[in-house]
Amino acid sequence: MNPRNLVELISEVRPRSALFTTYTLSLSFIESALLPTLRQAGCKEVAILVDADELDESLVETQAHGAGRTYRLAAVQAPGRGVFHPKLAYFACKDQDILTVGSGNLTTPGQHRQLECLDSVSNLDYPDVFADLADFASRLAYMIPSESQQAVTLLKLLEKRARTASGASSRLTHEQQAAVRLVHTLQSPASSQITEFWRQQGVQANSLVALAPFHAPDAGPVQRLGNALAVRKIQVGLDPVTLIAPLRQPGKPANDAACKFSFVVPRSADRERHLHAKIFEVQAKGMALVVTGSVNATEQSLESKKNIEVSLARVLPKSPFEWEDCVPQEFVPNKYEPAARDNNRAYMDAVLNQEGFVQGSVWSTRALPVSALATVDQFPEQPPCPDVPVRLNPQGRFSFRLPSGVDLIGSVQLNLQGPGFTARCWLSVEDELSATDQQRREKQAVRRILRGEFKNDDLLELLQIFVRAATPLAQRPVSPPRAERKDEELAGRDEPFSFAGWAGSSAQLRQGAAGLAEGHHDALRAFVHWLNSKKQAPGKEPGTHVHANTPHAEETPHLHIDLPQDDNAAQDLIDQKLAECLRNVLEKIPVLLRDHPAIAEGPVLALVAGSHAFNLSLESPWNDDRAYQRLRHWLEIYSEFEYPHDGRSDLSKFALGAACLIVAMAKERGLTAPYSALKDLLLRFDGGLRNNAPSQKDIEDVLQKELFLYVSESMKAAAVLALRELWQAKSLDERIEELVEHALQPEYKASDEDEATFPGGVQAIRLIQRTNPNRRYHGLLQTERELNSRGCPHCFQAFSENVLGKLRANHIIVCPNSSCRKAIFYFSDELTAQRVRERLNNA
Repeated sequence: MNPRNLVELISEVRPRSALFTTYTLSLSFIESALLPTLRQAGCKEVAILVDADELDESLVETQAHGAGRTYRLAAVQAPGRGVFHPKLAYFACKDQDILTVGSGNLTTPGQHRQLECLDSVSNLDYPDVFADLADFASRLAYMIPSESQQAVTLLKLLEKRARTASGASSRLTHEQQAAVRLVHTLQSPASSQITEFWRQQGVQANSLVALAPFHAPDAGPVQRLGNALAVRKIQVGLDPVTLIAPLRQPGKPANDAACKFSFVVPRSADRERHLHAKIFEVQAKGMALVVTGSVNATEQSLESKKNIEVSLARVLPKSPFEWEDCVPQEFVPNKYEPAARDNNRAYMDAVLNQEGFVQGSVWSTRALPVSALATVDQFPEQPPCPDVPVRLNPQGRFSFRLPSGVDLIGSVQLNLQGPGFTARCWLSVEDELSATDQQRREKQAVRRILRGEFKNDDLLELLQIFVRAATPLAQRPVSPPRAERKDEELAGRDEPFSFAGWAGSSAQLRQGAAGLAEGHHDALRAFVHWLNSKKQAPGKEPGTHVHANTPHAEETPHLHIDLPQDDNAAQDLIDQKLAECLRNVLEKIPVLLRDHPAIAEGPVLALVAGSHAFNLSLESPWNDDRAYQRLRHWLEIYSEFEYPHDGRSDLSKFALGAACLIVAMAKERGLTAPYSALKDLLLRFDGGLRNNAPSQKDIEDVLQKELFLYVSESMKAAAVLALRELWQAKSLDERIEELVEHALQPEYKASDEDEATFPGGVQAIRLIQRTNPNRRYHGLLQTERELNSRGCPHCFQAFSENVLGKLRANHIIVCPNSSCRKAIFYFSDELTAQRVRERLNNA
């Protein structure tokens, strides 16, 4: 690997997760250059540790819309009251882990414009470096304020990941591995570690080169390092563009050391980049020690533990750098002085968890108030969020729930204000950070549909949610078994920086979210909102097309449709294509529910199908029972499936509204309403209704739902009245019990009502009675499995789909086999089946 910057390295190693550290940062660079490269490489999680004061400065970048949503930002306050200065990148890749140590910040100059240094190592070559990194992360997590919870958690996750990576078997010899080590300033200054590492080589040093943008004006730190190494010559590297020596003029007071130095510039084809690299090079005959990273040539950086610095030291046979002698154009001291710190500044760390609570901590050197006012600012700007009073405990921790109705769309800044106290931070939205890019797109589409600002692309994303949820479980992608991974030593180390949990637990969370486990109510509301929007007359978007052929990483079965690419394509053709997508979804749903009883997505998918059926019935031009045929058919089909307990309530409420509206629609057209059949279907959806009949308020509440928004008030009133009539009617099962009782009486003649509802039923029951009791079958089926597999219980003729549909709807039919013609019953209620069986036995 020979990358010139992090962006090029990412394209080479294709990380699955990434953790960065930086002193300064540019959110615009991260979102325009770094993040797209990571996503294209398949990187799922991105986290960045930043100096606490510099992270505060980033709050002015209100054009950044992904902060805390597509990448995590966490503040680190240097324990020594210096700065958090390392420039690291940890890449968790498929078959190895990569650590980079450099001098460039996460800014456009730091990655593209300045002269920087960058070194990288793999755990398959230098596992000991990863052990050093694990020690660094562990110590730093202990030393920084515990209130910086996200940073502490990330460092602990990094420690665990790096510790596991350090257990890999190296491809190099022990001597080669020992030639590279990590230098950090948590325990001792960088200068003492460089000196000790060189002494371990047992070789006399000849010269020292110090290339850094920042020096002590008197060059004292470099001079003292040279003395400790016993070098004969010290060279100071200069900016190749300006040739300015970052020291005081030789001969001036307190600067005679500069007279002993010579000056060099790195030989490079690119002489237009200003210097920002930090390199210390110790040379001897046949050997060179090269130290690259964040360490400058100042007292604070090189000779103290005040800053947090990290560099990588390599012992090499020959230096990778070539130096040219030069003469300084001028001497201008350049000792970096961070902006004066406000010792009373308050820092804050906060997350919005998946339960809707904002949880965080505030820390400062001064006393904190016991209460504050929390405000939320969104970018791009959204309607203002109401202020929330917040209580802080003695440790500065707080927790509150966002006001209802607040829709967080872009990046979010949290502000806490109290008496003489202000703290601000980027809010980490866990629900967004744990989502895949596909899920983020779908959530954004759902939000736009709910706001009424959607385009065809959004409708396609919404339908994609339901297509994926309706895909049979066996066809959904799963993570490969651990045994199938190429490097067993890396097993269990996916998703290293996930707050959802370490390794496999976060992957499992994603698979659960791949269905409708998260946000399914919003998706359903968006679907209903779309259906309702078609009843209005909003301006359509001629020329808008669905970008359906763009490949997305990590996607489950996708809708493949070819839509016109011409911007002037007719809207009706686009509507036709969307209708095909919807039809695709609706065809999959009953198959999934039949093959996977009580599946978690079942209730939502059933409501999607029900919403569509209701919409078709409401818009039907027919003036007979065909007007509500789709809605009744939905009740018949979907009442047969098994649903999880926690989702059945919403489903049964919708079924109640649908049944009452069918009665109202029938009466409006002067038709006889199918009371018995509808009551029976409602009891199938919710058996508890047998003992707890729905009230008038229940149906009124149901009809206030958005789905019924465009039902006329007169129709709603008729539906409310229909409930009483519906519940006073006998169910199909009750009527069939009476029919069996009457049919077994020779003198009984079928009434017109019974013959209309159960044509041929009386004669078919009597045929069972006439059969020899020793060879008599009752003709009872009780489960969907029996219905689909057994055929006629008397003559064993297989059922056609048409016969099955009639049996499900009416609960009794006459066998279509002309040589049989006996009654066939279908009861899902065990008590009803038992009573009918006993009556037929005694006939």
